[in-house]
Amino acid sequence: MLAGACNRSGPDLKGCWFYTYSSDALPGRDTLQSPASFLNLQSGGIYTRYTGIFEYGTWDYKEKVIRLTSRQAKVTRLSVLYAAGNQLQLGGQDKTVDNYESQPGMAEDPLRNPFSMENNLWRIPPQIRESQDAINSRLINHCRFWEKYFRWALESGITSVDVRATPSPLKIYGNGFTLKPFDKLPPEWKSFFFDSLDCQAANDRLKTIMEQKTLSFPPTQNKYTMFISVFQQMQHFLR
Repeated sequence: MLAGACNRSGPDLKGCWFYTYSSDALPGRDTLQSPASFLNLQSGGIYTRYTGIFEYGTWDYKEKVIRLTSRQAKVTRLSVLYAAGNQLQLGGQDKTVDNYESQPGMAEDPLRNPFSMENNLWRIPPQIRESQDAINSRLINHCRFWEKYFRWALESGITSVDVRATPSPLKIYGNGFTLKPFDKLPPEWKSFFFDSLDCQAANDRLKTIMEQKTLSFPPTQNKYTMFISVFQQMQHFLR
């Protein structure tokens, strides 16, 4: 049985932890952490993590250390320096302290959790060039992430959520979104594709849909409800 799921004497670490800042960093420390980084610790000992590279696997907690074992059998140990309420401080081997905060209402169901492996397949780069169908599936999964992200915010009563940190070809505004030009795409988004040709094919596919299809915006004042609807429509058009 995994300690992370059953250690009642330690802190309750289950939930999605969002990186905020680092303290006591060594001079010249090279870190992949950014405002888009997260550590999602699910019950049952399953985790997902994004630090510029997406990974998933199993986790356990013992003697104030979170041990992450990725699907590729890479083991990462993070010292829990502080854990109370929605605040978490983790220390790595370089003695830097990374600070995290959690938000309420994260679903245990992986199909509803925007940070689960199932809703983040788009972050996993392929090993070979992808067909148009495979690129479509990657885009559908990306739109599904956004749908679940806004549904989580709606159901949790969160007044505002970040839409800028997540690497995406879409620039999201308060009342809609636009497609970013290829030369303005985030480097992280480009890294999710086999090469620039596949990434260009993905952008072309989105551009065609947004030019030829009509997105219907529901008559609602709730921006989360609006985005849930339009990203469901985007998935439909991509199929």
